[in-house]
Amino acid sequence: MGRPFLYVVRHGETKWNHENRIQGSVDIPLSERGQRQAECLAERFSKTPLSTVYSSPLSRALDTARALASRHPKLDVVQDGALREVKCGIFEGKTYEDLGEDRRWVKMWRDDPNLRLPQGESRMDLYERVRGFMKKLLARHADEDRVLIVGHGGVNKSIMGYFFEVDITHVWRFFQSNACVNVFRPHEMGYLCETWNDVSHLPPELRNEDQGAHRK
Repeated sequence: MGRPFLYVVRHGETKWNHENRIQGSVDIPLSERGQRQAECLAERFSKTPLSTVYSSPLSRALDTARALASRHPKLDVVQDGALREVKCGIFEGKTYEDLGEDRRWVKMWRDDPNLRLPQGESRMDLYERVRGFMKKLLARHADEDRVLIVGHGGVNKSIMGYFFEVDITHVWRFFQSNACVNVFRPHEMGYLCETWNDVSHLPPELRNEDQGAHRK
């Protein structure tokens, strides 16, 4: 049993992404723009021999994953709750301007990975469930497999942290655009991050690289 080649994708844009609202665990669908981004992703991977597609069950990720899988006959999308975005509790639905002087959001993402927002999760909660998912995935797939994961900003950053043992207080610095692609190539010493936050498959009008680094 070897190590699979991994593609890690962020979902397409939603209305709340465009409005700079915190989504977290709220099930917000893809916007028209997000659907177009998902189609661009599907075209990019149309010739890639994928063995499995895993997805968060939240519709913005799941519909992105289904667009990708639609180009591959008999390729199913496997939903896994461990890939859901971090639950942001009372902050969900708020814009970043709404947060005002409330420093709990900044403290959670920058200073204290164990801080649980009211009615929410901590970043460590997210990291632990993503780590459990990755361990099972790597035990399940062989080195000839090409596996694609459709997740969220926080999920994808946690995967980066898992592979490279980045301090959990720093993974928020790894920016993720909507519909970006991250490539992890197996190596004799583990994994190499071959590509991070690649949006070259998107036309300029569908790129949103200027979004804030914490946005969910």
